Amino acid sequence: MKNEAFSNKIPCSEDFSLSNDHGGNVSEQYQYQDEMVFKAVGKLTHYLKPVVLAMTTSSGKSATVTKLLNEILTDGKRAVFLGSNLTTLAEQYCKSLSTSDPLGPKFTFSTLGEPQKTKLKIGLPQQLVNNPDNFEFLILDEAQWLWMRKGDPNSLISKALKASGYPKIILMTGTPALFNKNKDQYEILHLSYEKIPNEPIPVFSKIVVDVLKLECREDLSTCISKFLCSVRKNGDDISKFVVVARNIEEAISVKDILENQMGVGTIISTSRHDKDSSNLERFKSENYQACVTVSRVIAGWSYTELTCVLDLRSSFNITNTFQLMSRLFRVSQKNRKVEKVYFRVADNSQYNKTIKFLHLVVALLDDNIYKGFDGTNLVLKGA
Repeated sequence: MKNEAFSNKIPCSEDFSLSNDHGGNVSEQYQYQDEMVFKAVGKLTHYLKPVVLAMTTSSGKSATVTKLLNEILTDGKRAVFLGSNLTTLAEQYCKSLSTSDPLGPKFTFSTLGEPQKTKLKIGLPQQLVNNPDNFEFLILDEAQWLWMRKGDPNSLISKALKASGYPKIILMTGTPALFNKNKDQYEILHLSYEKIPNEPIPVFSKIVVDVLKLECREDLSTCISKFLCSVRKNGDDISKFVVVARNIEEAISVKDILENQMGVGTIISTSRHDKDSSNLERFKSENYQACVTVSRVIAGWSYTELTCVLDLRSSFNITNTFQLMSRLFRVSQKNRKVEKVYFRVADNSQYNKTIKFLHLVVALLDDNIYKGFDGTNLVLKGA
């Protein structure tokens, strides 16, 4: 049953023009991205602390950092761009650079491991070990996971920093709680959802956040059936949807139910089934309606035509849930009026708690809360 009091609709402008999944537009740049670049250049020029581009998910961090690199990779300077341990993120940025003309890179680029000398090398942290070149800038995507490991600096990155003469660091994140908590150690540039104009070039779609109430959370067949009945009853678009399971075993069961009981074309992407994350790209390009995963779509994966997420996890982690929900934010290129839906499931005992928790997640759209949230200090009164 839809909780009308909770459903959160994000407005979308009537006119739009988008060219790719990375915040780019063929004919016009987003002014807010240019303003972030201007501020970042100033921070890199005058301060030694790492500069954090804390831009809300789906606001175009990749496009922004490309514009920033256009400004700073001069006079022979070089940089390394690292995605997280999901190979697809590094490949996604390579693809973005290759297809973003005419607003694309003014610098040469290649992947770590390729022999040619280029201004930008792109790869994964483990590839830095065999990188013999010095570089002046290090850029980390999804830095909330990549920069620190359980409170300690990432050992691979620490070694690379020392070997390269301690380059200047640019950290990209959509959920800056880690950096807000240690704000004295960083130069943070925040850009919340609330501060991004949706005109003249719209960025965000309409979103409905909903909770699917179940008698028994563990009955997956009933859960999937009620989900499909609910979205069809409401007329929601599920032409491309993702189901996020709690673990690999549950993901396998969900795929079996969708394919064999519901007749839904489904692909699975977990660490066991999709080592290089290529199935995520197949979901985008091939005729699959559903993709079942555990956590992979949370970490920076971008797809504007994703219309629905079914979150089967029981986690009450605000940052991770906001990251997942944000996969739906970008306006569809094919249908600007599509209303996207984030579904969470809860049994009777967890229903009220889930409703209150999702209010906290949605609160991160607010500028002041986005800037101040440190991972622990966001509490809903009466929760």
